[in-house]
Amino acid sequence: MMHASVAVPDWPVAAAASAGRVGSDEPAAVLGVGGVVCANAWARRLGVRTGMRKREALSICPDLVAVQRDVRRDALRFESVLRAVDAHVAHVVVVEPGRVIFPARGAVRAAGSMEGLAEALIGQIADVAGCEAHVGCGEGTLAALLAAQSDVFLDVEGSAKFLERTKVEGTLVGVAPSRRAEARSCLELLAALGVRTVGGLADLGAAAMASRFGEMGSLLWQLARGRDVHLPTEAATSPGIVCTRVFEPPLQSVEEAVFSARDLAEELVQAMGVRTAASGRLRIDAVFDDGEALSRSWSVGGGGARDIVDRVRWQLGGWAGGGPLARLELRLDAASADAAPEPLWGGRSAGNERAAAAVARIQTVLGEESVTVPRKVGGRTAARRHAEIAWGEHSPDDGRRSALPWPGAIPEPGPSHVHAAPVDIWLDGRCGHRLAVTGEAELTCAGGCADPEPGLLRSAKGLATIRDYAGPWPIDERWWDPSGRSRRAYLQIVLDGAAALVYCEGGTWHEEGRYE
Repeated sequence: MMHASVAVPDWPVAAAASAGRVGSDEPAAVLGVGGVVCANAWARRLGVRTGMRKREALSICPDLVAVQRDVRRDALRFESVLRAVDAHVAHVVVVEPGRVIFPARGAVRAAGSMEGLAEALIGQIADVAGCEAHVGCGEGTLAALLAAQSDVFLDVEGSAKFLERTKVEGTLVGVAPSRRAEARSCLELLAALGVRTVGGLADLGAAAMASRFGEMGSLLWQLARGRDVHLPTEAATSPGIVCTRVFEPPLQSVEEAVFSARDLAEELVQAMGVRTAASGRLRIDAVFDDGEALSRSWSVGGGGARDIVDRVRWQLGGWAGGGPLARLELRLDAASADAAPEPLWGGRSAGNERAAAAVARIQTVLGEESVTVPRKVGGRTAARRHAEIAWGEHSPDDGRRSALPWPGAIPEPGPSHVHAAPVDIWLDGRCGHRLAVTGEAELTCAGGCADPEPGLLRSAKGLATIRDYAGPWPIDERWWDPSGRSRRAYLQIVLDGAAALVYCEGGTWHEEGRYE
């Protein structure tokens, strides 16, 4: 499907300029946690680059105006650009502030040609928002987004050739901002292995990418193949999930509406069930007290309820002049499998609603991390299969989804009790010698005995006789990452009246949990 895209270059800097933080004729950069997030053309000419530390950037450009990243400012200021696009295009989806995508056919037909549409959009955005914009089109999500950066109009054949020769890092533009760090680590590994173009990535195949990188690998492969991941078609999507709230009396502030949006977002995420929102579209519909109805669509990237709430907050902030809010509706369309059934019982009660409102107020005062809940997540070890997640979230930020395959994981069932921190232990063989594990994940003992077996567990609490055991199971994770690699060998051991999960790492034994 042919899509068109509008991109405003260096949008975080442009948003800061529109807010009066940056002058139009001075070198400027927006800073994030890791350094320079974005720099304008003036700064880039002087050598400032994305990823630079603030100190390095200032040493290169002493006159650099450096402002902190404000995602909310980026989203609110982008509303003026969206209004300009709305004048010529229907069904716009916001990929991120500074970048939109939409089906090209209808808009091109109305404008007469793609060139005429681009000229109209660029002129309208300059008049309304006072900033420069680029327009491009191509077959599929990635081709359209990249084409806009270069002001090119690609047909089907041209899109395929364009993607084949694009550097593999270009795939990041099609990934949701909340997941780009995860995607970047995948792409860096692929580049180290010699896969340096989008065409090379596509040639690896869906199965290979999914088995090595899980859900993110599948998403990157779909982008590389020119699939539509931000504008799901009716044939590629399951029925959308809709959650609605009517407010009596109407809500007077954006923050009040955001409290309600948290509940709606959680309902959407739970209703998805086994379905993934990694490639989806969120539509926000608001009806105000004076009868005005507004609608906007955003791309969501699998970040759970928090991503949804953020987009609602930004959009309602952009509509802040609409008056008291009488009705809010969220609709999520996502590439998916079968619909999850409604629960037979156990739905949200009035008590649940009151508790949720109380928690939302606590989080507003003390921060989102002040209230946490346990969640089952993905992982190969017992300690990593559960996490404390901020209330309102669906999954942790590190991508540990329980539905993903975890080859080599400790077999279920897991320990009923997992220690908050591993307990130091020592294992002796039945031969009386201290046990260790070889590089080939085989038990060995200090005495050099043939085929040693565990016989005694020593800890600060005393001694325990080992009646039986299973393993060892080697778990070698992130071997390619010097700072995050982990190599362990696990044993399940049977004691008198209990069983334990233990592991050896770096020649030292630890107890991770107990089967009780």
